[in-house]
Parts: sequence; C-alpha cells; structure tokens
Amino acid sequence: MEVEGVKLYLARHARAVEAEAEQGRPLSEEGRRQARTVARRLADRGVAVARIYHSPKLRAAQTARILGRCMEPAPVVMEADGLLPGDDPELWAARLGCMGCDVMLVGHLPHLGALAAFLAGGALAGAPWPEAAVLCLHREGRRRWRALWTVTADERG
Repeated sequence: MEVEGVKLYLARHARAVEAEAEQGRPLSEEGRRQARTVARRLADRGVAVARIYHSPKLRAAQTARILGRCMEPAPVVMEADGLLPGDDPELWAARLGCMGCDVMLVGHLPHLGALAAFLAGGALAGAPWPEAAVLCLHREGRRRWRALWTVTADERG
C-alpha cells in the first residue's frame, strides 16, 4: 500500500578528497563544511526523517551521519544497497512504494538524478545537482512524486 503525503529527500554526498581508492574516499574539509551547512538549512526547515539510507561508499556514509545529527528525533542511519552510481533507479522506486514514513537517501550521480527523474516522470531529467544538495520530493498518489524544493551548500541557497 502506498501512503500519500510521504516525503523523500534525495541527497548527493558532499565533496570528497581526491584519492586512488574510490570506495574509501572520505569527505574533505570543504565537504564536511558543505554537509554541515546543508544540515543546518534542513533543520531550519524542520526536516526530520525516520531513516537515512546511504550507499556503501565512505563519503556517502559520512554525509548521511552529518545530515542526521541535525534532525530531531535522531534518525536511524544505515547502509543500503541500490544506491551506487550505476544502480537501477527502479529498485528504490519500488521500495519507496512500501514506505509509510519520510526517508532520506544519500548517494551519487548519476543514480540520484535517474531516480528523481523516474519518480517525477522525467521532469527532473538533466537538472543540476551540486555536491551536498538535497532534493525534497512529495508523494501525491500511486507512484507519482512532485519536487518541492532543493537545499544546497551554496551561500545563495
């Protein structure tokens, strides 16, 4: 059963250090700043989720933990499959249909962009997605989602 009114927050990981090991790249100091800035902006909007799911990559896990620290009550933050750059967006589209609470997914491009476009009927295809940006989507009916707003680390955001 799909629950209308559920919100989904799609978050791109913040900036990572340049390194050879793709999987183990931590956030850079700038990336930690980006994530803290976005976390404060989400808190100012009253964003709270039950769970934050992140990809297995270190930079996504670190971003998820920083974003979760500013939410009350504190969400469960956990690793999940299907959030890597090349994963099929239909996997999470199907999972989201069964969720009755607000959740956040922290991952990577191009997967997040493909998932947003899939959920919103292609309306978001090709939209820019800076590091640490969070897109809020609202479920309005059976498999129909609408983009509400985006928060970025940019000073103008």
